[in-house]
Amino acid sequence: MENIMNEIVVKYFSARMLDTLDLNQLFQCLFDKFGDCQIRFVPMTQQEKSKASTKVNEIEAVSERYWVFHHVDNEFVRQRVLEEAIVRTGQK
Repeated sequence: MENIMNEIVVKYFSARMLDTLDLNQLFQCLFDKFGDCQIRFVPMTQQEKSKASTKVNEIEAVSERYWVFHHVDNEFVRQRVLEEAIVRTGQK
């Protein structure tokens, strides 16, 4: 029997914003939820960045620095609850 590893994609707004995330906490939450997994970091497209931010007086306000997707049944499903948990537990 083949062991299928969980595939996770983390889409990030920018490398600089990814630096502001507690990556140790991100990894711990992913491993707690999915066990052994393959994690890929992929930059958001311009269209995705538009959905993750809004313009306020010509300044881009980013509301979502990253998105987490889990590969399920041949599609990637966003894990919004997990995204919130990662931020909440990573706060100091």
